[in-house]
Amino acid sequence: MKETVTDFKNYYITTISIDVYWHILYAYVVTAYERATWREEINMSLQNGLGTEYYPSGRVRYVGEFKDGIYHGTGKVYWETNGILMYEGELKDGDFNGHGTSYFSDGRLCHKGMFKDGRPFFE
Repeated sequence: MKETVTDFKNYYITTISIDVYWHILYAYVVTAYERATWREEINMSLQNGLGTEYYPSGRVRYVGEFKDGIYHGTGKVYWETNGILMYEGELKDGDFNGHGTSYFSDGRLCHKGMFKDGRPFFE
């Protein structure tokens, strides 16, 4: 049976860490009560609409539209190493899909046109 705690005077938070796994934000909260310690995982609400996602380094990873926490719509993806644009265009279910432009990590043009399932698509 799960018990709800409403009296927090003997509780204190020892650690909070944030993690993104498959575009879902998790917060891990380690709390302590007297000598007992436990870890609680909180699945934050999935993002919908416009948003920004960051690499652990703090650099911007993605700016654009989300659907249920996944890249979906139009957006821009950036390289982690230098913050240069990797891709801009349409995304579906987390992959490059539709019209878009991809770039090498040095900023040179890689492909401009159609993408399907994350790869350039030639008809």
